[in-house]
Amino acid sequence: MTRGLLWIVGLTLLAACGGSSSSTTVVDPASVAVLAEALVPMKDACHVTGRARNLTADLTVDVTLRWQAFDAADKSLGTTAVLIGRLLPEEERAFEATGFHSSSGLVRCSAITRFVLTETTLVRR
Repeated sequence: MTRGLLWIVGLTLLAACGGSSSSTTVVDPASVAVLAEALVPMKDACHVTGRARNLTADLTVDVTLRWQAFDAADKSLGTTAVLIGRLLPEEERAFEATGFHSSSGLVRCSAITRFVLTETTLVRR
């Protein structure tokens, strides 16, 4: 029984380590447009919503977007991110990021003066 379980675990690990190199190929961030970003107040936090459009004609990508929020004194209040999986070529899709958070907790929209998209990472699928 133990030997069979080890065999299954070994095959699973081997399969996880294998695969095509395209699953980890980073694509130029300019291949995706982020449109209509807006802050949306939720119960205890401020979320970012918007739309992402894959500008390529032949690549399916996973998109990770990260934002940073600032107060009136330009002090960083926190960050948020969203993963948009399997964005097809030329597809446009709505997204909603998790609430902005910092080491002291969630950040409300009323505290945010501005927010900036700080990172766009695309991985080819």
